[in-house]
Amino acid sequence: MEHPALHATPACTPNHTRLGDLWLGALLVLLPLVAYYPMIHGPYSWDDYTHLVDHPYLQDAAGLLKLLDPRAVVHGTSYAPFTMFCFWLERHFFGTADPTPFHVVSVVLHAANAVLLWRVLRRLGLPWAPLAGALFAVHPLQVETVAWITEQKNLLAVLFALLAGRSYLIFDDLENSPPPVRWKYYAWFQVCFLLSLLSKPVMCTLPVTLLLAIYWRRRGLRWRDILPLVPALLLAGALGLVFWRVELRINLVWSNLMFSPVQRILIAGRALCFYGGKFFWPLGLLPIYPLWHTAADWNPCGQCWEYLYPVGVGTVLLVLWVLRKACIAPLLIVLFCIVTLSPVLGFVSFPYMGMSLVADHLTYAAMIGAVAAVAGLLPWLCRRDQLDAWLRRPGFTQAACAMPLLLLLGWRTWNQACLYKDQATLWQYAIDHNPHSWVVHANMAGVYGKAGKLPEALHEANLSLAASPNSTAYYMKGLALARLGQLPQAATALAAAIAIDANPVLPYVELGRVRAQLGDNAGAVAAYQGALQRQPWRVREWTSMAVCQLRLEQWDKAAAAARAALAYQENYAPAHCNLAAALRHLGDLPGTIAHYRRGVELDPGLVAARLQLGDALAVTGDWAAAAAQYRQVLAAAPDAAAVKARLAEAQRRLNRPAP
Repeated sequence: MEHPALHATPACTPNHTRLGDLWLGALLVLLPLVAYYPMIHGPYSWDDYTHLVDHPYLQDAAGLLKLLDPRAVVHGTSYAPFTMFCFWLERHFFGTADPTPFHVVSVVLHAANAVLLWRVLRRLGLPWAPLAGALFAVHPLQVETVAWITEQKNLLAVLFALLAGRSYLIFDDLENSPPPVRWKYYAWFQVCFLLSLLSKPVMCTLPVTLLLAIYWRRRGLRWRDILPLVPALLLAGALGLVFWRVELRINLVWSNLMFSPVQRILIAGRALCFYGGKFFWPLGLLPIYPLWHTAADWNPCGQCWEYLYPVGVGTVLLVLWVLRKACIAPLLIVLFCIVTLSPVLGFVSFPYMGMSLVADHLTYAAMIGAVAAVAGLLPWLCRRDQLDAWLRRPGFTQAACAMPLLLLLGWRTWNQACLYKDQATLWQYAIDHNPHSWVVHANMAGVYGKAGKLPEALHEANLSLAASPNSTAYYMKGLALARLGQLPQAATALAAAIAIDANPVLPYVELGRVRAQLGDNAGAVAAYQGALQRQPWRVREWTSMAVCQLRLEQWDKAAAAARAALAYQENYAPAHCNLAAALRHLGDLPGTIAHYRRGVELDPGLVAARLQLGDALAVTGDWAAAAAQYRQVLAAAPDAAAVKARLAEAQRRLNRPAP
């Protein structure tokens, strides 16, 4: 039986009923479902393919264990094993042909976070906690997180962080209760916090923000308030270090991100002011904001106005500190936002900083503090209005203030969500408002390339390269040139992509295909080896490399490549045929026949393999089996004179008249 304190209403919270809670919960779920409807049927965007559609570990159950290994993280992704496990589940429930179910999951998770935020803030005694949940649900800054399937990392991390926070607050409420009841909630707090970190390590700040909440409740801290959070702090530090090392190893291009300590302080100050402005005036929201500076082109001494940002933030903190005795809440809320944002303010480099130093999706967790501040400020303002007593009733006032605000924000969110209904609309909007970003042009080149608009894709790739030489645009350029038949130029562009960033695999793959088409089989083998060193599970690339090695008459190496492909996918017919071809030249006739048989069993349409199988069977004297294979070949190619001659010879050997 649960302790009665678990359902106690804080003294400063208005009376509520179970029916009223159900109505509020339903409203908080309905708001995001309506506001985000325009992007429900939107396509995959940006790196959704890397994290979800094409991720090698999500194809079957064998990859699940690799998700836990930080050393096996795929380039372009982050160490977020629980999020990837959820993607695995979603893939196997929904498939990947239609992204709509994934968007629905994102909206539902966001709605769940809004409901949980309301419950957590009510436990803290915030009078207008439902308004905070509603603001969190429909604020336009949240659109990027909800519309971008990859950012289910954010949604899951905040979901479990809110569950962990609520469990810890209950644990704190039950300070004088029997230990079994109290410590059950502490254990649940640790489990939820671990799942939050494994969803996205950015929530490593939760223990510190919980200390701020406890300080606000008690107007001070005791050692007994700090000690229970020490294990969580150690866990956050350990997983944060793992995450940072993974990013350092596979994702970062350090030439762009080697900022000095002074530069990082200036970035953090400007980012805080930027986010504050976008929260209170959410216009001009972009998928990619202009990149203020890179380390190479930034001379802070020559731009003294940059120092105004950190000075302004410091001044606000100083004023709030001086006024803390009158009201501590503003200081704690500002500290909450700063602490929550601290992992993404630029103090530590992370890959996104190479494209922009700010982003809407980075504010998702910090929005908790911002909406709590608004929900706390409005009742304070209402108490000072000279209104009649009936107007100052909590329910009426809250509704009167909430409806216009929520309608305005919901309208802005709807408009912002409309941008995500297709990729061409999104990136054209980004180009119109941020034309000097190499990222938006490179992404638009990808959109045109998938649509088959190759001249347009080439144009956008060149615009991206004019803004800044980058691996992505060179890859898109090489891809477009290859499809246009300009193979030498394509090879040059793909080699340039690899020279800038040797980590991505796709430039190696495409370079191998282009060199193979140019007849440079040795160069193709080298390119495929580059891809397979980074992602050894790529069966098609092992097979393509084996084909090139067969052309080079490297029989042993071709056989080894074919066997490597079969080690990852035993039922891949082309690999069986490549291995059979290599074994035939190595003198292993039984192996040749066995692998050709397996290849044509898996794919009966492999006519050339059937012909080779017939020839191998003829060498062994099995003319009946050879004749059967020749007939299968003639059924697909009835005018093949050479095959007719072989069939006639086989039937002569069998003393049967030719048809």
